[in-house]
Amino acid sequence: MDYFTIFGFFTHRAMPRIRDGFQGQRIIYIPEQVREWIQNNPFSNGITLQSAGFFPHAWHHFVERRKGCPDFILIYCTEGKGWFEVGGSRTEVQEHQFFVLPPDEVHRYGADRNAPWTIYWLHFNGPAARALYQAASSPVTILPGTYSRIEERLQLFEDMFRNLEMGYAYENISYALLCLNHFLGSLLFLNQYQLIRRTGAHQENIIEPAIHFMRENLEKNLTLNDIARFLNYSPSHFSMIFKKRTGYAPIRYFIQLKMQRACQWLDLSDMKINQIAAKHGFEDAHYFSRQFTREVGMSPSEYRNKAKG
Repeated sequence: MDYFTIFGFFTHRAMPRIRDGFQGQRIIYIPEQVREWIQNNPFSNGITLQSAGFFPHAWHHFVERRKGCPDFILIYCTEGKGWFEVGGSRTEVQEHQFFVLPPDEVHRYGADRNAPWTIYWLHFNGPAARALYQAASSPVTILPGTYSRIEERLQLFEDMFRNLEMGYAYENISYALLCLNHFLGSLLFLNQYQLIRRTGAHQENIIEPAIHFMRENLEKNLTLNDIARFLNYSPSHFSMIFKKRTGYAPIRYFIQLKMQRACQWLDLSDMKINQIAAKHGFEDAHYFSRQFTREVGMSPSEYRNKAKG
């Protein structure tokens, strides 16, 4: 059985969950079918993203993978301290440092007991990921200063994360990939990194308010008529515009958002699967599980037991 440790507890894949984890933590997992799409996206530049997250003041954070991980893992420490071990060799990590762990190698990492780290992390793959590992297999320091652009760099991560939270429309994925590549480039090429200049006004459209309305009503069983009525559009016209812009029918997109939120409940709570199903408007837990498997690529129980972070 694949044993590992996480949050400071030794366990197996059927591990008990720690309710709430680290206060303020965020995790997003990219389903396998979407990762395959990312590989073919012209903006991927060799990067395939598997998951990403943010752990603030991660007290007792500790992960051990005795069989390694199929992905490269980037950890960027912005506060506090931590450490990692690869091949039995331990390396200390300080504030304002980042490093990359290689795939398929036994490793351990964790937060310092007295000054636990705050980290941004990525699980990713591809030729560009290997190049990044070659540059950052040991901690790389980014000292704060007038030209360090640290806040702008973290905003790139936030932009990537928020676009992925909005669903897997082509525009969201493409922009998230551009932000991800810029984020990684800002780590690799510190001297060349320059402040992003945002120009132009945001053009309003029905897609953003439609998605916002969906996200505000994930516990309900919205119909196409409900969403179109909210936007003062006919159902057929709204559906045509939405599918043209996102590549998905509105209700399919709504279900994807439900499953994305369900993933977060599976990650961050001890709620039973049937309770999570009900929380997202599914009276039939078996139907919820079928929909979850369709969108995420694995069953809810398989997802819950998958090591992340």
